[in-house]
Amino acid sequence: MTAPHPTTFRPAPQAGDHVWHGDALSPDGWMLALGAEAAAEIAAALGKSASLTGLVPLLGDLALRLDHGRGVALLRGLPAEKLAPDAAALLGLMGAPIGRPLAKSSRLTEAPGAADAWLLLAGGAEDVVLASAAAAHNAVMAADRAGLAHLFTGSPPAFSAKGGNFAGRRVVSQALDAALAQPGAALRLALRAGDVLAINPSLVWWLGPPPVNLIGLPLVTEPSRLGLPVWGDVSPAG
Repeated sequence: MTAPHPTTFRPAPQAGDHVWHGDALSPDGWMLALGAEAAAEIAAALGKSASLTGLVPLLGDLALRLDHGRGVALLRGLPAEKLAPDAAALLGLMGAPIGRPLAKSSRLTEAPGAADAWLLLAGGAEDVVLASAAAAHNAVMAADRAGLAHLFTGSPPAFSAKGGNFAGRRVVSQALDAALAQPGAALRLALRAGDVLAINPSLVWWLGPPPVNLIGLPLVTEPSRLGLPVWGDVSPAG
C-alpha cells in the first residue's frame, strides 16, 4: 500500500476587518458612544431586573463587531458612580443578547482567557494594549512562511483556520513577538471608570500588563470558536 503524501501547508493571508493596526484606527473604528437615553435605560433595567429592549440593536451591532469585525469595541458613556455597585448585573444584562455566560462576573487579575467574547467593566482608570491576531499572522507570513506553518501545527498552535473560521491564541514565539513589536501594531486605550471594553480573544490579543481595575464576564456564542485547535488544551475562560 502506498503511504499517503503529507499534506502541504498552504498559507493564505487573512483579509477583512479583523486585520488591523492600532495606529490606523480612528476612535470611530473601536468606540460605541452611549448617550444619556441609553444610560437611563440601563439604570432603569438594573433597578427592575428588566431586559435592555432599546439597546438590542446596539448590542446586536456589538456582537457582529466581536464575531465578524475587528473583535474589539469600547462602550463609553455610562455613569460609573451609579452603576458600580451593580457591576455584575450590568454585565449580565449587556451580555444576554450576545451570548451565554461561561462563568460569573469577577475581578480580573490576569489577561482575559478562553471565551468567544469578554465584557470588561472598568472600575477606574486602566491602560490597555491590544493587537490584532490576524495582523500578527500576516506579519509572520510575510517574514517567514515556514515559521507560520509551525504556528499552525505546534503544541499548542497559535493559529487555526478550520472551516474558514480564523482564530489566534498568543503563545511563546519569537516570530510573534517580532510581529507584535512592529511600529503601529498595537492599539492603546486609556479606559475611564464606567467604560465597557468588549473583546474577542480569538481575534484580539491582550499585550499589556494584567488588569487592575476590570470586572469581566466571559461569554460563549454560537457558532463558537472554542472548539478550534488553538483552545483545545485550555478550559474556557481559563
